[in-house]
Formats: sequence, C-alpha cells, structure tokens
Amino acid sequence: SQPRHVSERGDGLGDAGAAATAAAASAASADADGTATSGGGARHVAEASLPVVPAGEVPVGGSLSFRAADASYALVLESPQPFETVMLQSNVPVDLLDTLGASASLSRSPADPKAGNVLLGTYHFPAHTNRLEVRLRTIEGQHGTLRAYVVTKAQPLSCTAREFPVRPLSLHERVRELPSPAPLLNELRLTGRFSASQAHSWVSFCLLDVPERLQAADEQGMLVFRSAFLGTHLQCEYREDEAIFRSDNITTISILKDTITREATARHINLKGAFAAYDESVRHVLRLVDPLLRDQVLVGKQVQLAESLRELKLQESDLSFLSPEYLDILNSADKLETARKQQPRQLERLYGVITDLFIDKFKFKGKNVKYRVPELLQRIDHYELEALIDFFEDDDAN
Repeated sequence: SQPRHVSERGDGLGDAGAAATAAAASAASADADGTATSGGGARHVAEASLPVVPAGEVPVGGSLSFRAADASYALVLESPQPFETVMLQSNVPVDLLDTLGASASLSRSPADPKAGNVLLGTYHFPAHTNRLEVRLRTIEGQHGTLRAYVVTKAQPLSCTAREFPVRPLSLHERVRELPSPAPLLNELRLTGRFSASQAHSWVSFCLLDVPERLQAADEQGMLVFRSAFLGTHLQCEYREDEAIFRSDNITTISILKDTITREATARHINLKGAFAAYDESVRHVLRLVDPLLRDQVLVGKQVQLAESLRELKLQESDLSFLSPEYLDILNSADKLETARKQQPRQLERLYGVITDLFIDKFKFKGKNVKYRVPELLQRIDHYELEALIDFFEDDDAN
C-alpha cells in the first residue's frame, strides 16, 4: 500500500496472464493429486498449463462491486460446478481483506512487479464450494487489471479467466451534487483539440459509474463524485476543447492530470493545463485524515489494554470493580483483535495519503520535495495535527 509516488506503477502485464494460468494449473493439479501447494503453485509455472476457455463454455459468473460504506470492493465468483482453485492476479496493489461465506484457504506467492504480478494468491476450497466472495481494497493513483483464474472440478480440467478493471480513482462514488456549503475547490483546466465525447471517455476511464456515452443531444458533461475513503469531492465539467476538474483534494487533481495527459499523449492530443490551488484545501484534507489516524492509534492502545484485562480476568472471578469503559474494551476484545490485524494496512494507507498530499502540493508549484519524505514520516510517527500542518507549510519546502 505504498504511496503512488514512491512505488512502481505496473501498467503492463507482460507474461503475467500466462504465468498466472500456469500457476493455477499447477495448484489445481497439486490439489487433485493431494500434494502441497505452498506458495500457490507459482514456483511450478513451467510444469503444467491448462487451456483458458471462454466463460460461456465453463460458466463462471463474476462481479466486482464497490461498497462505499467502507471504501472496499466485493469480488463475487460462482459456478454451477464446485471450485478446484481460484487464483487472483493483479498488476497493481490490491489488499485482500477477508472472505465471506466460504471457508477457503489462501496461499500467497511472492510479488513480482516486473512480470506484472503485484498480487498473486490462490484460494483452495473444501468439497462442494461453488461460490467465493472476497472483500478487497484498491489504492488510488495506480490503475490496471484484476484477473481471476477459476478452475472447477468439471472434467476435463480447464481454466476460466475473468477480468475486472481497477480505475485510477477507484475509491470514488458518483453523487448527485456537491455538498452545501461547497468546500474550497482546487481547479485544473485542460484545453486542446478534443471532442466532448473524448473528454467523457477520459472521465469514464478514471472513475466508476460513468454513463457509457454522452447523450446524443448533449454537448457537455457534468458529473460529481465523492471519495468514500476521505469524504472529499470531485466535480468534472467538460465540453469540446475544454475539461475542468475541481476538487478539495489536490491529490485527486494530480491523479487526473497524470492519467488524462498520458491517455491524450497516446492519441497524439496536445493538452494545455492551468491549475489554481488553495493551501486551505490541504489543511482541510489533513483535518479529514486526523480522526482516521487517531482511530488507528486508539485501536492499538485498546488492543494492548484488552490483553491485560484478559489476563486479569483469568486471575479474578469478580470484575465488578472495573469501570464501564474497561468492561466494554474487555467485551470487545475479539473485535479489537480483528481490527488490529487490519491495522498495519490501514495505517500504511493513511501514511500514503498524507505523503501523496505533501508531494502533490509542491509538485503543482514546480518543486520536488520527495527528499523530505523520511522527515515527513517521522512527523507522522509522532503525530500531532497542528505540527503536521506546520510541516506542510514550512518555509524550507517553499
């Protein structure tokens, strides 16, 4: 879950699809033979291969649905035939959070970004399991493809592949309008020789729930989105030869600029950009991150306290002397333990949000401040909101 500025972007798959298919075959063969499949079978990709057949021949239903309530996705795969193995492969970072319903076991293979395998994991199933639901989370700013390679028990063995795009702004949901009163919005204005339909396709490439095409009578588009993770907003307004993007999060604007510029360049479209930024919007985003970061710190402290209270419970039969707050922590120990297991990923994600915000703020001013990232991370380790805001506004970075 590294911030996008300090991690490799994997946009090309190379031989990842073939390697994943072979690994799925190896894992399935090992399961069928009753042999071990440590590492998901990826080390044995040269030993076996299964034909990849269209989904219609071995019917495998699949969907990837965004859950705005917790800024995650639900990947659902199902088939009339029981599963042998399911391998998930992605060329961009994807956090696998948990599985729902099925008692599947997951074995992970080492990441190999150069081969297009940032994620490579294989699920193995008990008998008669024909449905898998996985909750996962993406990282904004890194886009690519999530692939599922499904091997069922149908004979002869074959592999069905399903693909799901991971968009650059994958944690944004479409909403009807900006909140009232509207936040202070940074603005990116792109101009060039392009049609409204072309601008619409750029927005569709970056975001979820965008209509397939503009209405025939429309000459412009206006769409509004909300970040389910942070609660910031994005307004997209576009027409022939002009596209305007407004957001209270500079990082959202930066991701759009990088992505659209790359897409336009590939089509030999020259774009000119004008950007208006407001430092107050940076303070606004840091204040939105503040309760999320404090919650993570609090979870860590409560888990430590819950462990001590559990030891006390073993020694004392009567705990009526404990305060209601301590009793609540003790009764919630299992939930806190679950939250603790997810905490490193969540903390890393929040560190990434702050790091990207810092770099993007100064990038639009023409300054590279990546050399200050280690110092920034130290400030977050010893977190105080006002001290962090002061660091963002430090004259040494200006």
